[in-house]
Amino acid sequence: MTDAKIADAQAGYEKGYTVALAAQAGADMINLSVGMLGSIMVASPEALLIDDDMCGAILRSVRGVEIMEGGIDLERMEAVVTGDGHYLGEAQTLAMMKTEYVYPRLGDRQGLSDWRDAGAKTIWDRACDKVRALYEEKPGHLPLERENAIRSAFEIHLPEGV
Repeated sequence: MTDAKIADAQAGYEKGYTVALAAQAGADMINLSVGMLGSIMVASPEALLIDDDMCGAILRSVRGVEIMEGGIDLERMEAVVTGDGHYLGEAQTLAMMKTEYVYPRLGDRQGLSDWRDAGAKTIWDRACDKVRALYEEKPGHLPLERENAIRSAFEIHLPEGV
C-alpha cells in the first residue's frame, strides 16, 4: 500500500518494498495494493497496469533460483570466459531467458537513443495509452446469449454490449 496521492516515485518505492517483503515472507495473496493510491482512497487503472509489471517481477523473485538438469554447463562457461566473454550469444542463455527473465509489459528496456526515437514515453505515458486502448475495446467477455439471459433476469441499466 502507499500513502502517495499520485503514481510517483513515492508510490513506486512504498509499493515495491511492501509487496516484495510480504511476498518474500510467504504471503500468497496481497489485497488492496495494485492500482490503489492515497491509502486506498484512489483507484487508478494506470497504476494498476504499472503495479501488474511490478508484481510479475516480484513473483519471479519469490520463485528463486532453480537448479535444473543442464542449467549449468561448465564447458560453455569456460568457452565464453576464454572466448569472446559474452553469454548473450549462447543458445542456452537465450533459451533460459524465455523462462527465467521477466519481460515487463509496460516497463521500458530500450537503450536511450531507441527510447528517444520511440517518443521518450514514461511508464505513466504507456499506462495511459494502454488504459485508453482498453476503454476503446469492446469487452466481448460474454457470449451474446449469456448477456441476454442476464439482462432478462436482472434490471441492467448499461447499454447492450458494454
